[in-house]
Amino acid sequence: MRAFSLMALLVSGVVLAGCGGDGGDSTGQRSLVAQVVFDPDTIVIEVGRDVAVRPALLNDRGAGISGPAITYTASGAGLTVDQLGVVRTSTVGYGTVTATADGRSGTVVIQVIPVVSQIRIRPSTLTLDVNESASFIVELLDSQFRQISAPGMRVTWTLATPTIANIIG
Repeated sequence: MRAFSLMALLVSGVVLAGCGGDGGDSTGQRSLVAQVVFDPDTIVIEVGRDVAVRPALLNDRGAGISGPAITYTASGAGLTVDQLGVVRTSTVGYGTVTATADGRSGTVVIQVIPVVSQIRIRPSTLTLDVNESASFIVELLDSQFRQISAPGMRVTWTLATPTIANIIG
């Protein structure tokens, strides 16, 4: 009888040891998602365009998982996002989209840039003597011919005949 009692005590101890400390939440449900990760973590898109964003859901070992529902929210720069992760833009600027699954969240930065429809260079024509120099001004215009102010946008200059002139700066 003593051997049976000891065996029953050991079995119940093993069963109890397996109950709890499993990382579950207050409802007893174990969260599968440890991280919500966007790659890349910044997206550049032209105003008026749409882009689909979809994060990777990772477990506590860093392995990708599927299944948990993802909810999306957007803030800033005239951004909206639907529940499929399609981001729509309406103004130039910066914003974020946050995805949440199983109580974990991740964020992607959205930079919305203007659509350049026309480039105007002033002066449009110029005659120079040998060893003379001149400066040009570039204007970026949108489809309504409004000048675009876009910090961070670079203009790259090239010459049709680089043997007779060069570009500095």
